Amino acid sequence: MFLKTVLASLAVMALAEAAAAQGLSPMRKDGNTPSDRKGFYLHVHNPYDRVMTFDLRPMELDLETEALSAEARPSRIRIGPKRRRRVVFVFDIPEMAVERKVALCVMPADVRGSILARVCGTYTGRRSAR
Repeated sequence: MFLKTVLASLAVMALAEAAAAQGLSPMRKDGNTPSDRKGFYLHVHNPYDRVMTFDLRPMELDLETEALSAEARPSRIRIGPKRRRRVVFVFDIPEMAVERKVALCVMPADVRGSILARVCGTYTGRRSAR
């Protein structure tokens, strides 16, 4: 009985670690800009008990295509355990467009496998009337 309890406890702890994932906040944001560029301050969260390195990739809304004229600064960050770090996400709004929606995806740099461990938020910039 004792062995079953220990094994069950270990399984719950393993699932809790797997359920913890990097975070990005806010996950959605929109705003106006008088120019052809829009930027947001975002926070990347590290829920793990160790230092982690994360890659930040601007993506189109299909979450497969890299978003051109968009960048996260910095694009790779190291965050301490249970900490968060502020980044800047900036993207261009095309000249003939009124708005642009872009995704930013955060992925652990040193986690490899068949499952893509990432979290993505969507951000909208609208050109103000001139």
